[in-house]
Amino acid sequence: MPRWAYDDRIHNYRDLDSGRILSRRKALVWTSDFLEETGEDAVTVANLLIDGALNVGDWHQRMRDLIKSTYISEYMAGRGGLNQMTPRDWGILGYDIRDQYQYLDNFAQQIANGELTPGEIRRRASMYISGAHQMYERGKTEARGMPRLPAYPADGNQECLTNDRCTWKIVRTPSGWDASWLLDPNAEHCSDCPANARIWNPLKVPAGMTEIEADLWRARERERMMLAHGH
Repeated sequence: MPRWAYDDRIHNYRDLDSGRILSRRKALVWTSDFLEETGEDAVTVANLLIDGALNVGDWHQRMRDLIKSTYISEYMAGRGGLNQMTPRDWGILGYDIRDQYQYLDNFAQQIANGELTPGEIRRRASMYISGAHQMYERGKTEARGMPRLPAYPADGNQECLTNDRCTWKIVRTPSGWDASWLLDPNAEHCSDCPANARIWNPLKVPAGMTEIEADLWRARERERMMLAHGH
C-alpha cells in the first residue's frame, strides 16, 4: 500500500516511495467511500433507535459523536493532516460542528414528538454524514490561505443538498487564486451544480482582502449563484 504524506509546497499528498502525487479523482473517491461507510453507520444507529434498542437520548449522543468525528476527519483530509492543523482550523471545525449539533437537536425533538417515519429518520441521519464533504473542500481552501468561498459542495446551498459530490479545483495566480467548480463525471447532478460550474469557471479569488472586503465579495458571488439557480 502507498505511504502518503502531505506536501504543503504543492498542497497535495505524495507517495513517499514513488513520489507520485495523489490525483484529485482518487482523493475524491477515498473521501466519498469514507462518507458512504460512515453514512451506513448512521443508518445502523437509526435502525437501533427505530427498533427500540436505543432511546432518543442515546441515539442523539451516538449521532453527535459520528458527526464530530466525520467532520474532523474530512476537514483534516483536505487540510493536510493533523500536523497541518492550527488554532484557526480547530475554530472553524468547532463553529461548523456546533451548527450541526443545533440541527441535530431539532431532528431529535421531531423524533421524540413522533413526527417522522422510519424512512425519514434513516434518510436524514445519513444526510448529516454526507454533508461532511463540505469540510473536505473547506480544508483544501484553508490549506492555501484562501478566504472562505461563497459556497462549498454539500453545504446545502444546492438542490442536491448534502448529496453533492462536486469539488473545487484551485490554481494559484499572481493576484490570488482561480477556483473552478467541477462536476463529478460519474454522478447525476441537480440543476444547481451545472449552474455553479458555468458561473465559476473560474471564480476569481483575490488575495489580500480585508475581512470586510471578503464579506462583500462573498455576498456578490452568492447573489450571482442564486440568480444562476433561478432564485
